Amino acid sequence: MQEQPPQNEHKAEEKMNWLKLAAKFSADGDLRGMRACAQEVDKLAEGDVDAVAVNAEAALYSGSIEEAQQLAEQVLRVSPRHPRARMVWAGLAALEFRLGDEISLLADLIEELSYKAKILGEDDPAYSIYYQMLRRARGWLADAFYLGGEAKCAAHELLMSSRLAKEPSEEAELYSKYLFMRNYRYLGAREGRQKAELYNDMVAVTSYTHENALRTEHRKLRIGYISPDFREHAVAYFLTPLLRHFDGEQFMVFCYATGRNDAVTDRLRSRRVTWRDLRSRSPRTAARLINEDRIDILVDLSGHSQDNALPIMAYRPAPIQISGIGYTNTTGVDTIDYFLSDEICIPYGDTTAESGFTEQILRMPHSHLCYAPEEIRPMPKTGFEAPVRRNGYVTFGSFNNFAKVTDETLLLWRGILESVHDSRLVIKGKFAALMPARIF
Repeated sequence: MQEQPPQNEHKAEEKMNWLKLAAKFSADGDLRGMRACAQEVDKLAEGDVDAVAVNAEAALYSGSIEEAQQLAEQVLRVSPRHPRARMVWAGLAALEFRLGDEISLLADLIEELSYKAKILGEDDPAYSIYYQMLRRARGWLADAFYLGGEAKCAAHELLMSSRLAKEPSEEAELYSKYLFMRNYRYLGAREGRQKAELYNDMVAVTSYTHENALRTEHRKLRIGYISPDFREHAVAYFLTPLLRHFDGEQFMVFCYATGRNDAVTDRLRSRRVTWRDLRSRSPRTAARLINEDRIDILVDLSGHSQDNALPIMAYRPAPIQISGIGYTNTTGVDTIDYFLSDEICIPYGDTTAESGFTEQILRMPHSHLCYAPEEIRPMPKTGFEAPVRRNGYVTFGSFNNFAKVTDETLLLWRGILESVHDSRLVIKGKFAALMPARIF
């Protein structure tokens, strides 16, 4: 008769199984499932710190901040290096916008989790728990660096996150975010293109060939715009004139939305366009719908920005595909034929800039941007007195996401301020809440 394992060993195995399930529920956002797992762990050993830590994490994600703090403190008093409790503590720091504390906590936690995952190996029962926490910690650290204006550090964390991804689609999504973040710091045309071309391999699929695509002389040209940003977003300011002023005798316009809706979305939908909501569709089924709409030219407005449509573009649902307006660099996707630009952004003869694109540059004669904010919202009257007359000095302003501001930009700003006597610079943004930003 086979000998039964000792009771304590059986309990340890059962506990580990519940904690692994809690980690899965955490990844899926199932807070009720997390609490149920914590309850089962607590049944095995009342007051178990791992159960308390799971409840602390669930409380954090549900917005029960006081409960999360109380439970995390309870765990850390007993086990100061407890990974999950430290993760919760970092999350609490993030909610209070204590970026310095959050970055320090997460960097320390990532170092420890990376070491543990490496030492344990994939066959160890605890590996999946540490691995899931490591992936989340790197994502949080990327966000913290981004908010703190450290674009290069944020990009590194996104790259490392992409390498931890289990699914190809997740790897591609994280790597796309990495490419977007790298745009905040100059890479160089050749290096930038090489990095973008790696993304193409991640989304490579069997694409439509359009061998029989014909357009009769009397049929309207069917233009499709695809974007997550048909909403209160900068892209909407540039797109609105295109939807308002196209020639309905020659063109049919389709809008394919991959992002959330708001009041601006409703306004855009009222234009003379055919609207398709793709949010619930996979890239494959979305591409099939576009192909069935017999689109002649499909224009991607997002590039590598958030919730982008590049996995759909990879299927080449239209015979001619263009990217531009919402992203200023190459996509690296070989099914995109052209990149929309102009003589100012990429002058004729600038072979260095051109070499950084996998797409052929399609230049507009003046600007490729049709900026019309008044079509989104009423603009204020401009009849007020210039502040310089009241203040006696010139005030410059920057309301940019500070991650976009480079050291070179700061030096240029300093030169401007020094050349304009007694001038001031107003910086508005989350970064300005940090102490280093106030003294830079």
